[in-house]
Amino acid sequence: FQSMHQQCSSHVLQLLKPGDRQVPVPIGPGLPRRDRVEIYERYCRVMLILFKPWRTHTDLRLPSQ
Repeated sequence: FQSMHQQCSSHVLQLLKPGDRQVPVPIGPGLPRRDRVEIYERYCRVMLILFKPWRTHTDLRLPSQ
């Protein structure tokens, strides 16, 4: 956590050795499909949340969006 984060003194991030790493399995409804026009925007939003590093919602969208 950054020094200003409220949990910076009580929580730590621990990196795992390559042999100890696991793949998370999402539970719940399926991920939106990118080939369906009516849900393409939702697909893009989910992909940003999952794969783009971010700290606040402003890291994911421009102010004009």
